[in-house]
Amino acid sequence: MKKLETSKSDFKIFKTETLKWLARYGLNRYDVVITHRKLKGKRAVAECWFDHLGMVARISLGKDWSIQADGITEEEIKLSAEHEVIELLLSKLCSLINLERFVREDEIDEERHAIINAIINSKK
Repeated sequence: MKKLETSKSDFKIFKTETLKWLARYGLNRYDVVITHRKLKGKRAVAECWFDHLGMVARISLGKDWSIQADGITEEEIKLSAEHEVIELLLSKLCSLINLERFVREDEIDEERHAIINAIINSKK
């Protein structure tokens, strides 16, 4: 398999797209760091890590894209950025669902509606 590595210009596109989608989905409550790094043990081209208590997140573009059969394209870089922002958008709801027995039902409803509103507002 051919080794494919993302470049600084790929990262610039990724960062620009990530910031665009963070703004569109209204995720300004998080302190987000955007990085370009090797993803350890991952079969992924990008990743999102988050800490809801600290309201921090890291969205990373992987350097190694060897698993990407079609190679590195601007479209794939942009889709990866949007995908990771949506991961952050859904992350709190998924965390609440995982803790369901410790969470009030209205907390899950509130987060679900926050996601719906973020999607609606992203279209404006």
